[in-house]
Amino acid sequence: KILDGRGEGMSKSKGNGVDPLDIIEVYGADALRYTLADMTTETQDVRMPVEYRCPHCHGLTPQTASNMQAKALKCQPCGKMFATQWADNDAIKQHGRALMVSDKFEIGRNFCNKLWNAARYAFMNLEAVDCRPLDVKVLPPEDRWILARLNQTIVEMQQNLGEYRYAAAIKCLREFFWESLCDWYIELVKPRLSGGQEEAGTSPSRDRKGAEAKQVLAFCLDQVLRLLHPFVPFITERLWKQLNAIAPRRGLPGVAEPAASELAILAEFPPAEGWSALDDPAVLELFADIQSVTRGVREMRNSNKVPPKQPVTVTVKAPADHIDSLARHAHIIKELANVEDLRVVADAKRPVDSASAVIGGLQIYVHDISDDEAERRRITKELAEVEKLIKGKESKLANENFVKNANPEVVQAERDRLDDLQNRRRALEGSLAELG
Repeated sequence: KILDGRGEGMSKSKGNGVDPLDIIEVYGADALRYTLADMTTETQDVRMPVEYRCPHCHGLTPQTASNMQAKALKCQPCGKMFATQWADNDAIKQHGRALMVSDKFEIGRNFCNKLWNAARYAFMNLEAVDCRPLDVKVLPPEDRWILARLNQTIVEMQQNLGEYRYAAAIKCLREFFWESLCDWYIELVKPRLSGGQEEAGTSPSRDRKGAEAKQVLAFCLDQVLRLLHPFVPFITERLWKQLNAIAPRRGLPGVAEPAASELAILAEFPPAEGWSALDDPAVLELFADIQSVTRGVREMRNSNKVPPKQPVTVTVKAPADHIDSLARHAHIIKELANVEDLRVVADAKRPVDSASAVIGGLQIYVHDISDDEAERRRITKELAEVEKLIKGKESKLANENFVKNANPEVVQAERDRLDDLQNRRRALEGSLAELG
């Protein structure tokens, strides 16, 4: 159930709801559809603060219990009067009617903007893209990873749709498109996409890898538009038309060959079981480590005010069975986090004056960017926060009513989160012991 900002049920007679036509006028129809899907959280009620959007300055005035049935109000930002939905035609002509909106719909608008901008960048690099047979198993690791993530997303998204879990379905699509495809894959393959255009005399190997990246990107964008179309049909239809004009043939012949379609609304939906040839648990595990190290280094740079352009030295303490694969692909971390020297080892003592972080099963040290006393204070503070979270999770799982009545998936998620927190506590205690 959607409630207003005060926790009351929305009602036309109360005047505390939003008009979908007002939302469409301000944020767009796709933003409305996306946000409604994102808010459909099964049994949990959702609060949606309502605001009046001034017809004069477009400033916002919050709706309150005292003003939600007023016929006219003074705009807080500009001071001019505006009419509300309760006003008669004369008052609306005199003051102009305020639209009733909610900033919740900015979530959908921001996503649509990201989709539009990412697609525009892809289009600039997909002219004359090849559509030839590829041996997925010998592609560069970033290509195999994004295809495995796409396949994982197709299966997860359709399973959620089959169970009417719309928020979970749009969440996994958002995470794949925004994080995996845009923030990681496109950033990794930019040199491959532009290399042949910017560098004269590029090698056949480099040209081939660039062509492979374009083909993989075109296939991923094709699948993303198909998957997103039920949620944001207008922008996906517009982008689909442009993709058809730029890359009419896109797919992985012999592996995944989606049928062409003039319209996105008529395009075949990806198969619910995905494509088994794209599954690659090993590369997914590898990239989980790569992402953990990259994020850890970036976060420690930021917290210690180290400029992004300043190279750093990093030591990663990893499980024995992760060392070889992580070391072989260390160049990815070096490029994304500006690491000059990266050492991946099974055992390591904390270097003096280094910042440290524990992510997953990895202990990450960035050399010479901190001091031991400051690090001791930081870890002590983080340990206290983790202890507080552990107590909260333990208390929740000790509640018999919660364990009995909540969905089994929710209970298991809480148990998994508790395990992660307990592992993090042990790692932080170990880091603190190293400091003395």
